[in-house]
Amino acid sequence: MNRKIKCALALVLAVTCAIVASAEPKYDTPQTKEFVQKIGADLKAGKLIEVSAGKLISEYQSNEVVADSKFKDKFLFVSGTVESVSKNASGTIVLSIRSGRQYGTAMARFDAKVLVISGMEGAGPAVVTMKGYPVMEAVTMVKRGSRVHVICRGDGFFLGIPQLRNCDAISR
Repeated sequence: MNRKIKCALALVLAVTCAIVASAEPKYDTPQTKEFVQKIGADLKAGKLIEVSAGKLISEYQSNEVVADSKFKDKFLFVSGTVESVSKNASGTIVLSIRSGRQYGTAMARFDAKVLVISGMEGAGPAVVTMKGYPVMEAVTMVKRGSRVHVICRGDGFFLGIPQLRNCDAISR
């Protein structure tokens, strides 16, 4: 009887370990793993503020002064859905990001080189990859309706739209 219980416990433990091991993401390089872990550490330490595009929009629409104190000139990890990829009046590439069905977008302006991180947006185990691209090439990898995270610096509120500058990473 004890032997059957021990065998059953060993089987449960083995299955549990297999499930946990398979749920852990795999990384294409040690640098990718280090970068993803740094994002997590910076989020925990408050060096990087996690906010949805919807929350950013509603905070700015509610009170620009308070929102600026929370987000302007801070490093942000913004999640949302791509509404459009375009150029602004000065020719800078911008990604319009919305949250759900909410009206309004946040505008993300990108640096010349962008890290594209793939494999973090899906559910379940994945191989997380990271590669740097010129901005023109990087934005071709996201389409309207894609779920993304961007790492940017908050740049205030202009013409009713939260602004993000110096964006240097897209997770898709």
